[in-house]
Amino acid sequence: MKKFIIGLKVLGITGILLAGLTGCGQSTEEEENVIEETEVTVDPDEEMVSLAGSDVFLYQNNTDSVGKEYFQGFSDALVEAGRTAVYVTPSEGTVEAQVQVIEELIDEQVASITVDSNGADGYDAVLQEAASAGIPVFSFESSVNQEYRVTHIDTPTLQNCGNTLVKIASLIGCGVDYQEDVELDAQITQAFSAYSRTHRRDKIVLRIAAIGDASRSDQNSKLATMQVELQNNIYQSVVDPAMNVVYWNSDEDDLSAKAAEFFENGEYNVVVGMTPEITAALAQYVSEHSENVAKVTGIGTPDLLADYTPNSSEDLAFTSECPYFLYDNNADSGRIAAAALLSYLDGNYDGEIGSELIVPSYDLYPERRLITTQFADTASSISNKPFVIVSKENAALWRDVPESGMEGDGADGLGNVVGDTAGSTAGR
Repeated sequence: MKKFIIGLKVLGITGILLAGLTGCGQSTEEEENVIEETEVTVDPDEEMVSLAGSDVFLYQNNTDSVGKEYFQGFSDALVEAGRTAVYVTPSEGTVEAQVQVIEELIDEQVASITVDSNGADGYDAVLQEAASAGIPVFSFESSVNQEYRVTHIDTPTLQNCGNTLVKIASLIGCGVDYQEDVELDAQITQAFSAYSRTHRRDKIVLRIAAIGDASRSDQNSKLATMQVELQNNIYQSVVDPAMNVVYWNSDEDDLSAKAAEFFENGEYNVVVGMTPEITAALAQYVSEHSENVAKVTGIGTPDLLADYTPNSSEDLAFTSECPYFLYDNNADSGRIAAAALLSYLDGNYDGEIGSELIVPSYDLYPERRLITTQFADTASSISNKPFVIVSKENAALWRDVPESGMEGDGADGLGNVVGDTAGSTAGR
């Protein structure tokens, strides 16, 4: 199998084509498993590249890198299945621009559309057109009308990630090791009880370093969830509810300088990085300045934090700058979306309550069986838990995972599939 990456400009759409091609000459079994990448630029004035028969991942905009992380897992699974995956973004991050793109994709006779919408309304007419053309539609992260989609792939990363960041930062503030085999809330309850007895007047103070500015919607959702989590009664006597957020408006070359500025003002028990690069920069600064007693956690990757985290269960976690952290894997959510599409096309998943979606195993992830249930007002939605807490118990294991397939999740990764009571009519 070969994998081609082609930079496109088709009908005003910008995108990346990842094509899984089989039967390309007489190859050995070993050769068929080699992935080759070729980049080609297509002049929009020349003959257009056809998207007919491709599976499209339509993201919200062309400025946010998160969409490409989702697409990484989506395309990996589809290429492995011998299909063609295309990443497409509208020229503007609006409902109107996405609707125009969907109209063009219908004209191109694509095989399927997985859309991360820019709003809940405004898509009905064009999705009806897709259904009439026999093109199944799946919504991803941001839902569309359940009448015109097969299912919705929910990515509760923003909420669950924000809650979990507060919990692990608070545990670290208590000086407590994370235990893989104990439920996190139970660890919080026990740690807070012990901390309250020995630190009656000393509250844990958190400081957060975020990238860019207050306009980043994904980051803001996590931060908002963190603020709500801190208002829970269990934190009131232990953790300062004032969440101090500092935005780093800089490129990667300035991260060390930003880290130095970050630590100049105030004393904090725990500092939290909202991106892997920021978390690593914070840990590096603490490593180089032994007088700073703050501990670091946040969203990270095992490779960037390898020098600042414990390496094995025998290590003392709190001799490291970062005792444990959150490894967030957007690519796995893309894998879930691809599994739903492939199962639907095979006739094995219909989105109805009680139906089962089987997500094949890959890398450290076991096979997962997700059951369709009703979820709030959103019908037909597959929920995933795409992150893992990396601690001394599992750090060595996760460092061995290739970065290409893993942006960071948990090996359990179990979630629920949430579905329509009567199923969807989209693409049937």
